[in-house]
Amino acid sequence: MVVACGGDDGGSDDGDGDGIDDDGGDGGDGSDTTLDQLSDAEAAELCDAAAEDFSPEVFVEFSCYVIAIATYPEDVEACEAEFVDCVETSEPTPGQEFTCWVDPDLVTVLPDCAGDITAGDLQACWVASVDQILDLFDSITCETAFDDLPEDFTSYELPEECAALEAACPELFGAGA
Repeated sequence: MVVACGGDDGGSDDGDGDGIDDDGGDGGDGSDTTLDQLSDAEAAELCDAAAEDFSPEVFVEFSCYVIAIATYPEDVEACEAEFVDCVETSEPTPGQEFTCWVDPDLVTVLPDCAGDITAGDLQACWVASVDQILDLFDSITCETAFDDLPEDFTSYELPEECAALEAACPELFGAGA
């Protein structure tokens, strides 16, 4: 999954109707700005908007379920008590906070096909991906078997909002490079 991408540092909307923030949106407004036209700041804004539902509390709850299920895999009542205690006593740490970033030193040159992908389409893909992970987190309870917990989120099938993007530009998804 693409976490960050950037184009030139040539600024944002110049008022000519083709910028990412033309209507004051958050970059996910269906903009027809292509990925190769985005500045690093606009790419970061796009990612941040998609990930805003990844609160530190979401990671605390997920981590607490993993701990409780691992500690009491056969005892749902004890697992639930451990989960509640863990959530009540845990403070979110900086490592549990999801942040988007665009580091020009780490971002490689975008593939030519990035000119065929719009910011709005990528935003829809990212939002659907975040929703998919949040739905997975929401489905975990003390009745979930430890072996059923996700080990690696990169192995999940991309949501349908990403399928056309992956077909049009597989390099953005780590394939075909």
